[in-house]
Amino acid sequence: HLCLVWRGDILAFYALVGFVLVRFRHASDRKLLTWAAVLVAIPMLMYLPLWATGGMRASIPATPAIVFWLPGMVIGKLVGLQPFSQPDLVHGGWRAFGQELATGPMFRYASLVFEWRTCKVLAMSLLGLWVGRRRVWEDLEAARPLLRRIAFWGLAVGLPANLAMAALDGVDDYYMGTPRGVLHTVLYALGVAP
Repeated sequence: HLCLVWRGDILAFYALVGFVLVRFRHASDRKLLTWAAVLVAIPMLMYLPLWATGGMRASIPATPAIVFWLPGMVIGKLVGLQPFSQPDLVHGGWRAFGQELATGPMFRYASLVFEWRTCKVLAMSLLGLWVGRRRVWEDLEAARPLLRRIAFWGLAVGLPANLAMAALDGVDDYYMGTPRGVLHTVLYALGVAP
């Protein structure tokens, strides 16, 4: 699907992160929750040096994303794409679609690595493992206090953060060291997890 249909595919990435999740199968519940919290915070900390060096485009070569980004650049040159460009799929026909398929997977995974999406997805997977262990769905009445706390804090923290993030949507300085770029990253961490 990623290579032949759409570069935005996420399921293959979820499956790859699942291999890391297996390593946590014997971890205690407390350790799962601690790791989930740490993993949600890591992207905010890791963006600091990127912001200090000029943002996304200046910083990609200094990150692990280079493993995917560099081959994507080489392939892009071979098929006639400029760096960071996307073909016009509406009017470009099959040639543009072929260009997109040729470079899409590399740039997609470079983006996922650069965005520290592994940390974010693994954090949510660890929470899922914790919920699965507690088998919350088997006795919802007994889990009512837990579910109320989750709903309260999820709405109290997550809803305002997501509303604020939506107000910044379309900001092109997301990864840059501007106040708006920093704010967007923090709001993402505070909004998505809750």
